[in-house]
Amino acid sequence: MELTVPRLVRQAFSQLNKNYHSNLSKAPVGLLEPHSRANSLHLPPELAWSAATEALPASHRSQLPAPTGWALWLENLPGTGWPIHALGEFPQRLVIDALLQAPWLPETVGAAGTSLPVVAGNAPAQRLLRGALLRQAGRLPEAAEQLAEPVPADWQACQINEQAALAWYQGDLPGAERLWLQAGPQAGALYNLGLVSQAKGDSTQARSFFAAAADAWPESSAWHHTALVCQFLA
Repeated sequence: MELTVPRLVRQAFSQLNKNYHSNLSKAPVGLLEPHSRANSLHLPPELAWSAATEALPASHRSQLPAPTGWALWLENLPGTGWPIHALGEFPQRLVIDALLQAPWLPETVGAAGTSLPVVAGNAPAQRLLRGALLRQAGRLPEAAEQLAEPVPADWQACQINEQAALAWYQGDLPGAERLWLQAGPQAGALYNLGLVSQAKGDSTQARSFFAAAADAWPESSAWHHTALVCQFLA
């Protein structure tokens, strides 16, 4: 197939249309926008969504579509220090300047008028995602309500991880650590325990957890490389 300019342009606009209808891009406001907002994370929404759903059970990741408003949400989601591994979080949210701050004090959205993405449905995936977005918005009591409902056995580890993430956002370091230890030796829990150890000032233990997490994640995962970076920085 000859890759002519017209064909490439058609393919590009076809992909833009597909992303828009999958809630992975904003509605176009012009033919071309060769710029991005200065305060955004400069991250393709589909890339962020792929990493943000890695905390889900593997068999359910492809079944959860991006919520309406996800692309706009990214524009108001601030960068943060070392990101936790939880639903809705992604490695590319890491901002180097934020590493100078305490890693257990994540930034919430906080922008006036910022609308929460619309998550339709009340299945475990939808409830947990809704809770994660409320957590990112700083609406922690509402997030706790979403995480309080019982879930099937194959969702319990994911729910525990989200409850630990909520404790982390609340500044409850012991509570977060207890729950992540309860989650078992999963890659995400190991990585998050590395953050807890670093927050407690135990860099040796932190490096051990980050190394174990990196080994548990495939190289194709952005979280694998994030764990290696954290291991180096700890």
